[in-house]
Amino acid sequence: AEAVRALSSTEEGVKLSALQTLKQLEAREHAGEVSGLLEDPDEWVRWAAISTLGTLEATDYAGAIAQRLRDEVPGVRGIAAAILGKMGAKEYADDVATLLNDQDPPVRVNAALALQQLGIDARKQELEARLVLQQQRDAQIERALRQLKDKDPAVREKAVQTLMGRQAESSAKEIARLLQDEDAPVRRIAVLALQDLRAREYAEDIKRLL
Repeated sequence: AEAVRALSSTEEGVKLSALQTLKQLEAREHAGEVSGLLEDPDEWVRWAAISTLGTLEATDYAGAIAQRLRDEVPGVRGIAAAILGKMGAKEYADDVATLLNDQDPPVRVNAALALQQLGIDARKQELEARLVLQQQRDAQIERALRQLKDKDPAVREKAVQTLMGRQAESSAKEIARLLQDEDAPVRRIAVLALQDLRAREYAEDIKRLL
């Protein structure tokens, strides 16, 4: 109940934490409340809401997720395509296919993989996009790792979000150092990232902060 109430918070970090909790609990009965964050002004909250609905197998909200295929943020478009593929939402295959020409390589990869899950062959587009994606992903991770040490807490927070979004499991050790950061939002996003990356070796450190 506390996590559901937290979805109405005005703070991004609180909403992200609540979504993570509902995701871990597989609280399917609260999919409706989660769907309310699909149009949240914060891109990370929208991304997390889509991901959570996918984990909850909330196929009733496939139409609402499909609306995010036109989101202004590439990462949100990409996760929307991925989850529609996971849900087997064939009625939205044409909408997903429009992303094969997206300007963002990760989005094109997600669209191609989703279409394959929906029974449509898009392997050529996937392979072409994957090459560009890997190059971009490596560069983004390298830059984010450097930014974890930036003097600006907003930059450190954004760097953690990038590493979490890229599922950079190898960065867990560097992220864990931020559990002692002087800035509360940075510590909070570090906790969320380590939980999302399933870095169990830091479970005790996280418990001491919660």
